[in-house]
Amino acid sequence: MADRFAENIPSGYMTRDPVIDYQREDPDYFDYLGAKAYKTFPAIAFRFYDEPDFDEFIDPNYEPLADPRFSETGRLRTNKRLFAGARSQEELEFQIKKYDKEQEVLRTINDYDYRVGGGRFRGQKAIANFGMELISDPLTYVPVLGWWAKGAKASHRFMAAGAVGFAAAVPYEYIKRQDSFTRTNAESLITLGTMFMLNGAVGAAFGRAKGIKPSPKQSDPNAFTDAKPLALIQRTQDDLADASPSSTVTSPRRVEPEPLNTEEAFEQARRIEPSDEMASIQTGKSTSVTAWRGQTDAPIDGNASRFAGAGANAQYWAMTKSQASTYSDDVIEAEIKLNNPVVINNDDDFIDLVKRATGQDISDEGLMMFFLGNRGKITLEDLAVNAGHDAIVIRLWTKANDDTIEASMKLKEEMSNLGAVGGGIGRDGQNLRAMFDQNEIIIFDKQRFKVPPSKNEPRPRSLGAAAANVSLRDLERQESLRATGIGLEDAPLNPLLRLLQGGPEASRIVQDMVEPAGMILNKIDDQIPMVNDSVSTMFKTTYLEPLFTAITKAEEAFLNFRQVSGNRQGLTANAYKMLREKARGLAPGHGRNNDLVRTFNERVGLALMRGGDNMADDMTPFVNEAASAYRVVLDLVRDQGTSVNLWIKEIDKKIERLAEKLETASPTTAGGIRNQMDNLGAVKDKISQHGVQATIRSQGYFPRIYDIDYMLSEAGKAEWLRVVGGAIGREEAQKAWTKITNSFDDTLEGFDSFMDDVATGSAQARLLDIDDELLVPFLSFDVEAVVRDHVRRMGMDIELTRKFGSVDMREAIDSLPTAEAKRDVTALRDILRGNYGRPSDPHSMVNRGISLLRNYSPLVYMGGAAVSSLPDIARPIMTEGINAFMGTSLRLFMGGMRKEILAMNRKTVREVGEALDMVLSMRAFAMADVGSTFGRASTLERSVKNLQVPFFLLNGLNLWTTAMKEFTGLIVTRRMTQAMAKDWQTLPIADKERLLANGIDGPMAARINRLMQLDGMYEQVGSFRFPKLAQWASVDAGAADAFKRALNQQINRTIVTPNAGEKALWTESNIGNVIAQFKSFGQSSTQRMLISGLQERNANFYQGAIAMTALGMVVNELKQVQYGYEKKQNITQMIAEGMDRAGLFAIVSDINHALEVMSSNRVSIDALAGGRATEQSTRRTISTFAGPSGSIVYDFGQMAQQALSGNLFSQQFMNSTLRVTPYQSHPFFPRGLYAGDGY
Repeated sequence: MADRFAENIPSGYMTRDPVIDYQREDPDYFDYLGAKAYKTFPAIAFRFYDEPDFDEFIDPNYEPLADPRFSETGRLRTNKRLFAGARSQEELEFQIKKYDKEQEVLRTINDYDYRVGGGRFRGQKAIANFGMELISDPLTYVPVLGWWAKGAKASHRFMAAGAVGFAAAVPYEYIKRQDSFTRTNAESLITLGTMFMLNGAVGAAFGRAKGIKPSPKQSDPNAFTDAKPLALIQRTQDDLADASPSSTVTSPRRVEPEPLNTEEAFEQARRIEPSDEMASIQTGKSTSVTAWRGQTDAPIDGNASRFAGAGANAQYWAMTKSQASTYSDDVIEAEIKLNNPVVINNDDDFIDLVKRATGQDISDEGLMMFFLGNRGKITLEDLAVNAGHDAIVIRLWTKANDDTIEASMKLKEEMSNLGAVGGGIGRDGQNLRAMFDQNEIIIFDKQRFKVPPSKNEPRPRSLGAAAANVSLRDLERQESLRATGIGLEDAPLNPLLRLLQGGPEASRIVQDMVEPAGMILNKIDDQIPMVNDSVSTMFKTTYLEPLFTAITKAEEAFLNFRQVSGNRQGLTANAYKMLREKARGLAPGHGRNNDLVRTFNERVGLALMRGGDNMADDMTPFVNEAASAYRVVLDLVRDQGTSVNLWIKEIDKKIERLAEKLETASPTTAGGIRNQMDNLGAVKDKISQHGVQATIRSQGYFPRIYDIDYMLSEAGKAEWLRVVGGAIGREEAQKAWTKITNSFDDTLEGFDSFMDDVATGSAQARLLDIDDELLVPFLSFDVEAVVRDHVRRMGMDIELTRKFGSVDMREAIDSLPTAEAKRDVTALRDILRGNYGRPSDPHSMVNRGISLLRNYSPLVYMGGAAVSSLPDIARPIMTEGINAFMGTSLRLFMGGMRKEILAMNRKTVREVGEALDMVLSMRAFAMADVGSTFGRASTLERSVKNLQVPFFLLNGLNLWTTAMKEFTGLIVTRRMTQAMAKDWQTLPIADKERLLANGIDGPMAARINRLMQLDGMYEQVGSFRFPKLAQWASVDAGAADAFKRALNQQINRTIVTPNAGEKALWTESNIGNVIAQFKSFGQSSTQRMLISGLQERNANFYQGAIAMTALGMVVNELKQVQYGYEKKQNITQMIAEGMDRAGLFAIVSDINHALEVMSSNRVSIDALAGGRATEQSTRRTISTFAGPSGSIVYDFGQMAQQALSGNLFSQQFMNSTLRVTPYQSHPFFPRGLYAGDGY
């Protein structure tokens, strides 16, 4: 492939170097040809090979940039970074000479412009030039390799051929970059990407579909008289027939040998390749295969002696139905899960197994003596299990390095003699020939296979039913994580991983609390669906869409008041229109009274409390309309709380404990206990009717969230004591003030204290009887913020109570066997409730400062978050496959009903609680590590917090997340509905596993598919069918909920959205959250991307990884353009950087960055890829170990230092000021304001 990019750009443009005057005439055609020859790959490769070695000239104290040519007036000043790696004067001179030559060549090519070579030979010369490039460039011939790509599907051939093209381009690009000073990262990306796509396209279009040709007809009557080889050869012919994708065996059959030509039969058998499934099995790699055997537990040939030597738990399985039919007329088909098989291809493989099983170094000759000394003591099961394997996979055994059937036959005869002389294997001394005579699998755990039920009656296997019929060992296996092959699933990185690997009880409890972040448990191998109704998933699917609807309807009411047309059903859901309205309230001349959005929201809150707006002006009908929208979600919370008896259960427990005390109480204390029980009973009745924070004197209901900042002020406290003290007494008012300002209301300890207060009729209980009107000055009426906070806190408490019977989960926690598990579950409970790691004094200056910095950091550093998220595009490839990705994309963008499809899909995805980020900013908040602090924050903290949603709108992250989740939802919905429409028994294993991992088994799939086929239960738009989930609930609510939860989980797994339990506990603390801010994505990617992908072990993961790496490399280029620098990297560094940007390194990325700083890049991935040691700046060191807040503090310190030194307008002061300015990291922030190397 010709390198044509640089020659179309004037020299000096890419390098910003002044044009060098070489003092020569205009180039003629021969000069032009010479320059082109200089740029051909053979010439480049020769120079690369012939480049001198400057190691002997290395001067450790040499400073290349001290050369005058790099000074402010030097001719190379603008490109001095290109020569910063020179280690001696000799090397520098060579590099400058090489650079000058390259500039001259580029100038010759650019300046020639066919002026001298014009005329009648111009066309011929152009053809000659192109031909020279075409012939001399090795990449020209790489796409031809695509013709040899094999694969059953075009997508498989595309990826295989593309990988070859990419691999061929890597060394090519490395050599070209070593030769050139002006070759940019963009050019390298274009070359690599083009070769991947071009070669992939050739492979997909012209590659060969993978298959096995039928065996040639045998006609020679000469018979092969030895019955054993004859049976072997006959079975290999049957294997060929069964390997054909179109062939089926409708009934068991016994194969009768036919006379064959011996020579031709041997040649035919020698060419046989294992079936696709057989060939895919690798030693130590977990996989699932389809196999056949007799219906009973007897061996497939009915020969008990043959079976005995394998071991008591062994079972033989044939790889084809005809093979099994040779020995039995009662053949069944089953799916076998092999967690850690050992594959025996030849005698060396078997000897290696013996060595690993015994720990002895046994030679070929020593094998006979080994079995002679262990006659009747060792079985195949002993060998496999001791070596850590659960199955032995036998392929047609051939001598190592000799693939002829003759050699195989000879070896089997030798093994037969070995069995006779040495005693063989097992109790009866079977010889190896009797055991290893065909393609087969021997498994040693009878629970590892699943016989499919009858086609029309899929058998459900609930967890409870399974647990009742399996051993503790099997239960431990089922409830543990599937192996990744590298042990990453066993790393105790966070509560989720520790609990999932902490035994059945801990695993069950954590699954009931949070979704397993896309990771797979071994239970799906037994067709037991994973839990999909965890507390976190139930919260999202139950409350988020109603909350979103309430907010958007209220916004639409406000826009109608402002006479602005709205469209809450659109992609942006009026978010940008509301942003414009909010900006008007911040404009000069607009005070609090002129901020219409704020006024409107506060009036809506008051209307909810009073039962309607009492202002009676033009805004009133719109305020009441918005209040009605919020009332729906508040009523939902109330109804859900009532359905699980939230708080009432806790009051009942308190009453029960008091009743126990009453039985042994003295007459003097009994009266007080009865009074406490009466008080609790009265509050219980009140809560049952009006909710936990409501009062019977109010016309309506609005959650009480106190304005802590005002109450902590002297004026606020004085007013509280005056107003509230007048109602309940000054002393009681003082106690209530202390309780409220300590923010006790959402912690379990505070809850217990509240129950005591209620029981004794003290201040907090009396507050319930105060009319809300008296408390208006002390409450917040920012309706959106209050309702968000109320839904988050109450929703989680409701779902915890629904799942575990109480908010504190005491019974579940007490059932755990270890202190560590109890600690992790307790922590996870508090994380879900939003109060883990909260400081004891949240209103101190230090803690408020920490909170302020944590909320301010995203405004400074997350401006380019949308650009950094570009690899999200390839995530659906990784989780759903390139076929689903491309198929859905083509049908969507090439169809004629794109708008209708997107609209219906948007409705479906929102109904399951996803793609709501334009309003709720859920993913942005999770990635920024800023949770809800409403009701506990100061005015300044709330002001900063209120800037975050507009910020995530303006930086594009909310829009990007919404669009990607909608697109992912379309792919997942299509894949799920298509898979569930098929017969579960014939569904491919990969499709079954994905459904089971999201909580859908065969019976549930049938229920959901039934709904998808009923009239009125779906919407057909083009080739897409969308479920009407609202209507489903009236027919089969369980199926509707299962589908919603499955879709929600898969979208969150695909577009990585951090969830509770996926971060290390220390990063959830008040200080740890500051240090590890912005690292939640990397920690979450460990589970959602790396572990889950390695567990699946299919082509999707690797295809997606390649695509994400390429997009990560693009992000790296865009970031360099954004900050105005170009870092010269070799191809290995570029790939590593791309993987890092894509999130593929997961948590390793954070460790790597720390090592970079500590070692000055001497120990890091970049160093391994060829990067140079580089001293790290103080600012980066602080940022690495103190988080982004540390960088902000450092920059403020630099500003103060410069100001105190009288350098108020110095460049350092300006740079530090700009670094702490909100939006400074936004791609459109003017980079020209910076000077120096700050960015």
